[in-house]
Amino acid sequence: MQEEIRETRIVRLWYSHADSADTTAVPAGEVLLSHDEMKLLDRVLSGYLSDLRAEIVSTDNPSMRRELREEQAQLEALLTRLKV
Repeated sequence: MQEEIRETRIVRLWYSHADSADTTAVPAGEVLLSHDEMKLLDRVLSGYLSDLRAEIVSTDNPSMRRELREEQAQLEALLTRLKV
């Protein structure tokens, strides 16, 4: 019987002041995620991404649609980095 390897990752969180002229990011901390937690986070974020895509399609306001698309791009990039 082949044993499944359980991976643990440390996720480093950074905080930046996106609305200010200061573009430096400061460490906000680290989160240790088990394999099961990473899978759960992936599933939750993927579900939200699906809902977000539907929201983008149904949004008539161009500026709101632009903001939602930016959020979509950020979320897709985050999911890529978190892939288990």
